Amino acid sequence: MVRSLALVLVATLLVAACSKQTCEAPVRVPNEDARVDERPADWTPDFTLEGFTSELPILVIETGGTAVVDEPKVTGTLWARSRDDGEPNSLADLPTREESVGIELRGQARALMWPKKQFNLEVRDGEGADLPVALLGMEAGADWVLNGTSADPTRIRNHVGYALARSAGLDAPQTRPVEVFLDVVGEPLAAADYRGLYMVTEKIQRGRGIMTLDPADGFILELTERETVWADEPWLCTPVRGGHAVHIWPRKSAELTETRRNDITARIGAVEEALYGEAWSRLEPLIDVDAFVDYWLFNALSANPDGFRRSFYVHLGPGGRLRPGPVWDLDVAFGLGALSDNGPNGEPTWILSGWGEALLEHAPFRELLAPRWVALRDGPWASANLSQVLDEAIAQVEEAARRDLDRWGIVFNGTPQAADPGELESALDVLRNALETQAAWIDASIGALERRGGTERVAPGEAGCSTS
Repeated sequence: MVRSLALVLVATLLVAACSKQTCEAPVRVPNEDARVDERPADWTPDFTLEGFTSELPILVIETGGTAVVDEPKVTGTLWARSRDDGEPNSLADLPTREESVGIELRGQARALMWPKKQFNLEVRDGEGADLPVALLGMEAGADWVLNGTSADPTRIRNHVGYALARSAGLDAPQTRPVEVFLDVVGEPLAAADYRGLYMVTEKIQRGRGIMTLDPADGFILELTERETVWADEPWLCTPVRGGHAVHIWPRKSAELTETRRNDITARIGAVEEALYGEAWSRLEPLIDVDAFVDYWLFNALSANPDGFRRSFYVHLGPGGRLRPGPVWDLDVAFGLGALSDNGPNGEPTWILSGWGEALLEHAPFRELLAPRWVALRDGPWASANLSQVLDEAIAQVEEAARRDLDRWGIVFNGTPQAADPGELESALDVLRNALETQAAWIDASIGALERRGGTERVAPGEAGCSTS
């Protein structure tokens, strides 16, 4: 019955007149100046290759002397060393895995020019086709992200945040911290090829266990800002609010037909029209309400300014309901930087925008937040559990994080700068205090949460079906 109602609402929008909402076309193209083509000469390691050990798995990637660029992926070989006997990993150990890979740079235009690069990694078979592998014990997949977390002085905000999200039943990727050596000069590996601490992260795509899609009509979208969208990516303009949404899946022309694209756009339009029109009776059957409650509360706990603004993923889950997630990109969450510093004087507050703010206008949604928060605080987000997740992450990466800070420093307000590895402890204290303070503030404030009143109401029938 619920699915039938959702389909009727979507069908109604498909035949409705399109609104005047339009979006400027994305213009982002590969950055030809971004590349890794030499062995760093501005840093002297304080370790030898023979003596290097790590509590984390060690990944060595060699490209045979080919530069790694923004696009396309270049072919290389990956060797992983990951002991299972509790002893530190060493470059002297025999590799536990060897794979052919494709590797390219990853990140927004500005981040591509930061000293520490991030990478997309694609595992390939002997013919160059995708080869799903269970990398470092995670669910099998061919595509992975090497996330450098340069803007986070603790290097663990994503790792910790994703774990907390998963503990509440939210969709979030698995991660594994590793230390990486990358040789792009075609010479024997050297200590100077050390690239630092990375989080190997499941890439958001269909078929990964991060989320479950509707078997008939499932799709994945990233709701984001124009400057993050590639010019050649398939995207749509959200019908009511005129925002950019990138098709993560389907995205190939054979799967993303015009009919399919119009259907997806109409579904998003139906949700936005009900969301911004304060029409709960029409919104409720279109979304996974419980998942949006948890996602809203997670963004409150993490004080994440990007939660409903950019890197905001949604997908059509089982039963044809729109579901938030996977959670993604928490580098500036948990009290880091001016964007998420919890108000002008550092006091905790609700950080809301976009759909997050609009959801709060619906009284039935607001009424679900406090009891669910209490349940989460009595369970996976109890203070003891928050501390345990944080302590375990610190124990895993502390040595590697100090080494990484010495190698790369941090990126503050978009500007790379040196950092003293001794500052890691104070950075971890900031993260711990932000998490504990925000949780305690929500404990005291959630019961008095009210509508914000700043969201412009949309009259029924204003949604359209603009695509680009």
